[in-house]
Amino acid sequence: MLFAPADVSPYGNGIQPSEGYFFVFDGLHWSISTPAVATIGKPDFVRQDVYRSDPTQEAQPFNQASTHDTGQLTAAYTEGNRIEFGRVWGHRGWFFSGYRLNNQTQMIVTGTADVAFEDFDIATGIKALDGLVENLDPDAQDPTDPTLSGTITEIRSLPVTFDELIMKNRVETWSVELMGMHRFHQLHHGGVFEVFAGARYLEFNESFDVNGLGDELTTTTGQQPPGQQPPAQPGTQLAPIPPILADSVWNTIADNHIVGPQIGMRYFRRHNRWMISTEGRFLAGINFQNIRQSGVLGSRLTAPGTLDQPYLLGPADVDHTEFLDEWSPLVELRAELRYQLTRSISVRFGWTGFWVDGIARPSNMINYEIAVPNRRPNPVDYEMMGILTENNQQSVFAQGFSIGLDVNR
Repeated sequence: MLFAPADVSPYGNGIQPSEGYFFVFDGLHWSISTPAVATIGKPDFVRQDVYRSDPTQEAQPFNQASTHDTGQLTAAYTEGNRIEFGRVWGHRGWFFSGYRLNNQTQMIVTGTADVAFEDFDIATGIKALDGLVENLDPDAQDPTDPTLSGTITEIRSLPVTFDELIMKNRVETWSVELMGMHRFHQLHHGGVFEVFAGARYLEFNESFDVNGLGDELTTTTGQQPPGQQPPAQPGTQLAPIPPILADSVWNTIADNHIVGPQIGMRYFRRHNRWMISTEGRFLAGINFQNIRQSGVLGSRLTAPGTLDQPYLLGPADVDHTEFLDEWSPLVELRAELRYQLTRSISVRFGWTGFWVDGIARPSNMINYEIAVPNRRPNPVDYEMMGILTENNQQSVFAQGFSIGLDVNR
């Protein structure tokens, strides 16, 4: 019967719905909506009066804001598979359905990037990103200046600038559902309604990695890099003073585990070898979220107190974990067109789209702060970055096309 000719008879009540066991396989080409644009740095925050060393001129303070965000991420398409199998007999039946998408990975690489971290005063009045800078003494030629020094060294706020910033966003998602089905009597024009109810589990996992790098070498043309003696000869290669937090990496992962009861409805109608089918589902989901953040800031920092580096801060680990619960309703729609090759085998083309709310997306959950909970001047007491738990409720829309085969559906 599998390869018997297709039944296209218009007599009697027309073509009857298939009964018995069935199997469906679809190849998927779907896109996933991007997370809300996130600033790499504390949003809407400007560091006031930061300084760089320059022994050739008086200190020139400037304000520093973050220069890059995740706006270049797109709703890129990725491939995947979906299978369904089940059994229908008379008016009753059941089916299992599951899909999995390949990882959707996107990378953004920038040149020089400013990242505005907010740091806080400690008991000594020195912030985490304050350090020694060397600048021309404005009174160097003043006879009344007892030091008559050409430069002056003082503690100032240091800028956070990376020579290269690499961002990588990765999304993976899959879902399974087990549903009971009731098929109504065929309508007079040949259409058939089915309703189903059961349970569904969906995972939506996303990671966001940021790597801030400093240059390895600098080739000078005779201009002396700040804080180095004696002056370099033209063409000499020197290890530069690295950006104060080079090299840094922070990785934030948000795993969304959504489970709950689901209801749905399907309508289909056959005409000769063709069949149209539409489906809708609603999932009343509870989202159990696991958020993890790890990394290291300033891996190339030397002993605290070095010129042009934080006065008290050394290389510092980032390590945070949060467990959250959210209400995550999901609505899914499908539309398919099927062509019957034999009595039991058909080729199918379709579109699927689903919307789900209450999703944690990591790029928007990063707290760009360096705090000192105990307010003690010890590097180990710094709270490095953190997770913004209030930003765990984004909406996601996934949609795309499918092509596949079914047997006895």
